Amino acid sequence: MAYAVLGPCGTFSEEAARRYWGAGVELTTVEDLDIIGRLLADRQVQGALVPLHNTITGWVNSTLKLFKTQRLAIQGQIDIPVAQHLMACNPYDLQDLEVVISHPLALEQCRDFIAFRLNGVKLEHLSSTAGAAQVLRSEPRRAASIGSVQAARLYGLKIIQHNINRPGNITCFVHIESLRKAPFSNRSQARPSAFRPCRDRR
Repeated sequence: MAYAVLGPCGTFSEEAARRYWGAGVELTTVEDLDIIGRLLADRQVQGALVPLHNTITGWVNSTLKLFKTQRLAIQGQIDIPVAQHLMACNPYDLQDLEVVISHPLALEQCRDFIAFRLNGVKLEHLSSTAGAAQVLRSEPRRAASIGSVQAARLYGLKIIQHNINRPGNITCFVHIESLRKAPFSNRSQARPSAFRPCRDRR
């Protein structure tokens, strides 16, 4: 049975899942955490890997909401460094860009670069960094997105600026399963508050 992650292909969630379970793991990519919750409740997936905390933007509120509405067990975790890159269909100069599209948390992780190098450029939100990369193929404006190297490769984009996030950008992902499906193991935790944020680990 597959594991669920936030999609589409090319997200940091997918990268984290392949590091955690191995490159050959069967993954089901979905649009949002509500869908992951339903898949877990209906036992349509074995489990899921979801973002819980980021060193720059803090706790992921949509994941915390999932814990309030579902009975979940945390079975493990993985922390991955997140490198955000500015990409586009064409190698635009920064001053020629009209709009930058990405997930709100990705934009926040890159706020210093945006403020100093993209001042005045319109910002638009989508539900994932990889989804933003996808839409550039049909975007008539001089647009760029922010996301991973893998997303740029998958969707045929050119990276016009590497590593634009603030330093020390790490996201903690947790492996969750439905409590109706599996009892706690010795390493399971019922609440995300039992896990220390990435920046606090020693």
